[in-house]
Amino acid sequence: SYCKSAPIKCIETQTHISKLNTVGADLLSKGQTEKAVAVYRQAIAKGREDMTRLQRQIAVLRERRPGTELEGLENKVQLTASHVADSRNSLGLLYELKSDYDAAIASCESALDLHLNSAQRP
Repeated sequence: SYCKSAPIKCIETQTHISKLNTVGADLLSKGQTEKAVAVYRQAIAKGREDMTRLQRQIAVLRERRPGTELEGLENKVQLTASHVADSRNSLGLLYELKSDYDAAIASCESALDLHLNSAQRP
């Protein structure tokens, strides 16, 4: 599988998004709401970028190398989606703290959609 052949790249991506989520939570705990929002948005953007790249790799491998084991890549997409969902959920909670309830609901619904979709196998 891809993640077995390139484990460092898989770990780096997961770690980066996870670290951003941790930084966002730390900023929030210090009352730095706007900075936390920026960090969570960065984590979401990075995660979406990574998911798109991985989904393209899967599509190319399916086309060019039928029968290639893709479980590692598919698991990576699911894990990245889960991290992005965590970021979106945290962002929704921040919006709630700022009394921006429409944005809070939209962000939390997006998080829920990502969690539900990442739990399903392609």
